[in-house]
Amino acid sequence: EMVGFDDSVVEEFVAQGRDARGEHAVELIARATSAPKLYVFGELLDLDGVKELESTPAAPHVALLRVFAYGTLPEYRQHASTLPPLSPAQLLKLRQLTVVQMADASVSMPYDELMAALEMSSVRELEDMLINECIAPGLVRGKLDQRRRAFEVHSCPVGRDLKPGQLGAIIAGLAAWHDNSKDVLAKLGDQMTWTTEEADRRKEHRKEVDDTVNALRKEMKAPSSSQGAGAGA
Repeated sequence: EMVGFDDSVVEEFVAQGRDARGEHAVELIARATSAPKLYVFGELLDLDGVKELESTPAAPHVALLRVFAYGTLPEYRQHASTLPPLSPAQLLKLRQLTVVQMADASVSMPYDELMAALEMSSVRELEDMLINECIAPGLVRGKLDQRRRAFEVHSCPVGRDLKPGQLGAIIAGLAAWHDNSKDVLAKLGDQMTWTTEEADRRKEHRKEVDDTVNALRKEMKAPSSSQGAGAGA
């Protein structure tokens, strides 16, 4: 299967960016946001040369890099007047990242929502993009449902960068899930204990019934035996 991402690509850009400053850092951002197989940018945002751009006229390039790290094409459009324009390669990548973001949040993506977010006007254009630029490179797995006009998401192998502070929220969510799971398991344990005890009670009751039935049968047979003995005398 063709895979559209590679950790070595991230490592290569990080290595190139360690000594990049000024215009070289701006050029690094432009190449990274256009490069195939690069879909995470958090490590580039942590580079000293990129951070230093924040206090220079090149700050919009850092803002653009943040959009590629955490955002979507609609979010870019909201701030387009303060950001560098997108090249065709950057537009394609941001569309891909937008699909990944939407796929991560939904198991079914309506074509109308996708076309609006990706700025596409035809179903054919959308389906071609999903097949060739998202499914084929391995960014998302799923199928096109032309009857329902939706993309059914099976899985989303590519993860986006976490926004600052987002990790804490995820950890809190996992902790809540863990606590809830413990409660559910405790209730299941109680239910299993009750079920076992109920089964034991029913087994004991069945034994008592069987013992009573056997005793009655013996009592019913006893007179018959004595009558038979009397008749023989």
